[in-house]
Amino acid sequence: MITKILLAAAAFSCTFPLFADLYLAGDSTMCNYADRQYPQQGWGQALARYMKNPDMLHNWAVGGRSAKSYKAEGRWQKIVDALKPGDFVIIAFGHNDANKAKTERYSSPEDYKELMKGFAADVKANEATLVFATSIPHSGGITKDKDGTTKVRGSAAGVGPYVAATRELGAELGVEVLDLNAYACKAFEQ
Repeated sequence: MITKILLAAAAFSCTFPLFADLYLAGDSTMCNYADRQYPQQGWGQALARYMKNPDMLHNWAVGGRSAKSYKAEGRWQKIVDALKPGDFVIIAFGHNDANKAKTERYSSPEDYKELMKGFAADVKANEATLVFATSIPHSGGITKDKDGTTKVRGSAAGVGPYVAATRELGAELGVEVLDLNAYACKAFEQ
């Protein structure tokens, strides 16, 4: 299943100009992991294997981050400072944004949308292209019915409002949305 997600993302990345860099901003579902943690990996880490020039991929996703904490820690500004016209940025948050117990991470769906709008404005101001990616489902959202049918709740553990907000923002701002949540739910159920 992860291979299908990566192939979809790789096919998308093949449309990038050869000179463009691709920046990834997100959480643990996207980030790089140490070799000792294999087979655990984020989808952004695996994406490099499908790119013609993996050196053009800059995976700056960090586990445990939300849109709010990523910005507050200055991580987003590093991407903004590195962008050049023609570059691409894929942003995927939502898992940690929903955690009310962690005030440094939590943002309401409305606040999340405002943060994402700010990210979009920064990317546009740098003449780069933004792509939103929806959060993949939490593993706790995968269940089996009595008949053995796999069911996936893409909104498990509160991520649903952030997935919806990402889709809404894409439509509102004219930003492409890589809907990994819908894809993963369908693929798991198959």
